[in-house]
Amino acid sequence: MEFLKYLAILVVGYLLGNFNTGLVVSKVQAGIDIRRHGSGNAGATNILRVLGSQSALLTLLGDVAKGLIAIAIGRWLAGFSGGMAGATAAIVGHCWPALFGFKGGKGVATTAGALLYLFPVTGMLCVAVFVAVTLATRYVSLASVLAALFGATYLLTAHWGDPLICCAAALWAAIILFRHRANLQRLWDGTERVLDFSSFKSKK
Repeated sequence: MEFLKYLAILVVGYLLGNFNTGLVVSKVQAGIDIRRHGSGNAGATNILRVLGSQSALLTLLGDVAKGLIAIAIGRWLAGFSGGMAGATAAIVGHCWPALFGFKGGKGVATTAGALLYLFPVTGMLCVAVFVAVTLATRYVSLASVLAALFGATYLLTAHWGDPLICCAAALWAAIILFRHRANLQRLWDGTERVLDFSSFKSKK
């Protein structure tokens, strides 16, 4: 019975992660496939650059929400460990969606939602790190990676000895680092694109 519960949590979480918020927003609001514009990524940052702040906010909220729903279902079926399983499945589904050829986003918003739900203090600190680094450097990719590393370090330190939390924290951070490997290379080469704060104006 427990096996079936966790199997259901993983399947539902993964399918929720497959929901491509950025693609839906770009189709509905602008009639375009966002994957053919800008960086080609369907995440909130590319949506911001191409369509403006309103569309980016909708994308961000959608990507966060699908993780929250997966966690809520997981907790309902199997408590805290079920919530952790749901979060992990949603993050994996977001990054490698079978419905879209396993070409998904980078997992930052969905992971942030998971942290804010399951570990509110850690989540808020990670958001603070992300905002501070973005404002200081204008590199969203660097802010994402540093926030992920901070979150993993904080959780590992605070919950050392809890294998579930430690393994999940390490895995979530590893996924974000792996998904940002091209960005990290561009940062090293000095060719990474900075965030233009004028992008926060709505596009017509």
